[in-house]
Amino acid sequence: MGLAELEALKREADEALHSLNEAKVVVAKLLEAHDTYRGPSRNLLLQARVELTKLKSRTSAAERNCQSATEALRVAHAQVVKTTLFQAKNGLRTAFRKQGTPRDAAFESAVKGDAEQLSLPEFQAYASSLTADLTQEQVALLYREFGGKVGMTRPAFFKAVQ
Repeated sequence: MGLAELEALKREADEALHSLNEAKVVVAKLLEAHDTYRGPSRNLLLQARVELTKLKSRTSAAERNCQSATEALRVAHAQVVKTTLFQAKNGLRTAFRKQGTPRDAAFESAVKGDAEQLSLPEFQAYASSLTADLTQEQVALLYREFGGKVGMTRPAFFKAVQ
């Protein structure tokens, strides 16, 4: 199973856990509202309280089951990311060393204009210009690792290629 497939499965598992957590919050609010109600028809709402308690128990059990079922997926995803990142870093660094360009000159050639950060397309173009056999998935993973969400700064670029 590839990294993209594992990331998609992990995202779906996280969404399922988030939905279950939201359901638990809703049930807890309803139970709290029932507990604070002190009207004359409180005894008539006893069946609703029993059903809410059952629902709370079911959502907790479903969350535990989902958590344990997705634990292997999380471990596999972390291992694949670690391995892919290690291979990509080594490939990029080896290709950078073979190129023999100083790191400042390499950053200046990779960035468009006088910007201080590399965008993902710029980093992908730079990585493809090297003789490294990196997939787009590996390049994107390197970018996320070193550049984050805002862009790859000069120090982050240096860290990635050295």
